[in-house]
Amino acid sequence: MQLDDSFFERRSRLRVVLQLRVGSQALAIANIVYTCYVVFWIPTDGFADTACSMVSRFIGRNQAHRIGAVLRDAISGAILATVPFITVAVLAPRWFLAVFSPESDLLAQGSASLRVVALAMLIVIPGQMWFIGVEGTGDTAAALGIEAVLTITMLSIAYFCSHRPRLASGVDLGFDADCLAGLLDALL
Repeated sequence: MQLDDSFFERRSRLRVVLQLRVGSQALAIANIVYTCYVVFWIPTDGFADTACSMVSRFIGRNQAHRIGAVLRDAISGAILATVPFITVAVLAPRWFLAVFSPESDLLAQGSASLRVVALAMLIVIPGQMWFIGVEGTGDTAAALGIEAVLTITMLSIAYFCSHRPRLASGVDLGFDADCLAGLLDALL
């Protein structure tokens, strides 16, 4: 029980720090866009679980030559199942966001982030399926290495975006808050 209380206390402190640093409006947008991302993720997760089981089964039956075809089929299925959601999110982001929040300010400001997340799913789905292929083989060291690289990449992007570097000419190289929120949600 002590561990759970400590976790929730730290999480609560983190939320306060984020609200002070980013603002409650940006956090609200990020939460809504993340909820939309979860909707995009549902078909991918189902296909990924199935693909992982099949990869393990093929290795156990000494049929490793079938793994590539299964992963390609899982990628195709997940993309086909997700494309309707992506299409609505790209063409009518305010409508998609309105399912989760009625506030017009949040809908207007979250549209760019939602588009970034929706389009990023076209990259995330194949990446997740190939990662699941590695996990299905039981190669935990390779899976840990992939996860470490992804984590370092996400933290580097967050650091880069939060410091908003500028060229000597004054050109801003950082991302705006909408792009950062969408990019981080897609990577997470």
